[in-house]
Amino acid sequence: MIGLFALLVGITGLMLLQGTKSTLGTQTESQTEDETVLEVPAQIVDQEVLIDRVTMPSNGWIVARGIEDGKLGQIIEISPFLEKGEHKKVIIPLGEFYNGEELIAVIYEDQDNDGIFNGLDLPKLDSNGLMIARSVKTGEEVEGLSEAGMSGMLHNMPGMAGMIQIRYTNDGFVPKNIEVPAGSLVEFINESDREMWVASDTHPTHERLATFDQFRSYPKGGVYRYVFDKPGTWPYHDHISPADEGTIIVL
Repeated sequence: MIGLFALLVGITGLMLLQGTKSTLGTQTESQTEDETVLEVPAQIVDQEVLIDRVTMPSNGWIVARGIEDGKLGQIIEISPFLEKGEHKKVIIPLGEFYNGEELIAVIYEDQDNDGIFNGLDLPKLDSNGLMIARSVKTGEEVEGLSEAGMSGMLHNMPGMAGMIQIRYTNDGFVPKNIEVPAGSLVEFINESDREMWVASDTHPTHERLATFDQFRSYPKGGVYRYVFDKPGTWPYHDHISPADEGTIIVL
C-alpha cells in the first residue's frame, strides 16, 4: 500500500514537472518570437544586398536606404514582402537608382497590412524610438537613427544661423515661402486639425533633398525641425496633403 502511494506521488510530481517545463518552454518561444533580429553580413555592394537573417515583428519589408555623414538618404530599394516571423537569406536587388552610396538596411512595417509598400509604411522603432538598422558595409548596428527632426539633431547647435518658425494650419503652411541663411534651423509646428508630414519635393519620393523628410506623420501639436545647411531652392509639401506646399530658399 505504501509502495502504491509512493508510486502515485511520483507520477503526480512528474506530471507537474512536465507541465512546468512546457509552460516555461511556451514562454521562451513566445519571448523569442517577439524579439526583432536583423543580421546583415559585411559586404561589398554591387547589384544586391544580402540579409542573413531577420525576425520580423510584423509583416513588412527590409529597406535599403542611402546614408551620408550620419544623415538618412532616400530609399534605394526594398526586399520582397516578408510576413511576420523568421526569414533567412533575403535578397534586396538594387536597381537603376543605386549610385554607389553607402547603404543601411532598415526594418519597415506594413502599416495597412495590404502587402503594398507606400509612403504610409514606416520604420520599425525600438523601445527608445530609434530605427532598427544595420550598415551594409560593416554589418554593424547603426545607432541613434530616429525619424523626428533627425537631420537637425545631427548638426552642431552653436553654429546655427538662427531659428525660423513655420506653422502648419488648416489652410496650409504659414508663411509658406521663406529665405534663410545657410545653417538656419526651421521649425515646423502642426497647428492644424490633421496630421502633418513635412517633406522635400518631389511627391511622393522626396528625393529633391532626401534628408529633409519627417519620415512619419505628427498629430496636432507635433514639431519637426530641420537645419538647412545646403544653399539652394528647396520646394517642400505635406506628404499627406501634397497640395499644401511651400519653398525655402537657402542663401
